[in-house]
Amino acid sequence: PLNNTLKIMILYGNSIGDDGITSIAKGLERNGSIQTVFIYGNRIGDIGATAIGRMLKINKGIRSLNLTKDLMGELGKKEIVEGLRHNFHLQYCDIDPSLQNHTDYYSKLNRGGRRLLRDHGVSNSLWANILGKNSHEVDLLHYFVQAKPELFMR
Repeated sequence: PLNNTLKIMILYGNSIGDDGITSIAKGLERNGSIQTVFIYGNRIGDIGATAIGRMLKINKGIRSLNLTKDLMGELGKKEIVEGLRHNFHLQYCDIDPSLQNHTDYYSKLNRGGRRLLRDHGVSNSLWANILGKNSHEVDLLHYFVQAKPELFMR
């Protein structure tokens, strides 16, 4: 049975490594109640980062993720970015300074309403509201124009 009450998970400095985080990531894939996850300083390498990337593609509950001070290399970072690209719910993310541009971009898209692109029933008036709220964010507007060009055609 899945946990339906736990909202925050903090695993700081436990040296759980790749095997431990792989098991945790598998458990988080279908958990919708945990919204904030701090997993940092746990000796997580590329294998564990890959598991986190897979989890991000599936999980719809986590809104905030902190995964700093770990050992992941370029392969693991690439898998996490791929997970972020597919995750429409994560709103705040701190992983690695070298990924800051990616984490900021996808978090901002998600806060701006990116998940609504998947909902075909969203009215044009709601889109006008969403775009108006994000009008100061050029990269967000660019993303929405590319993803849903019909919003900008007469």
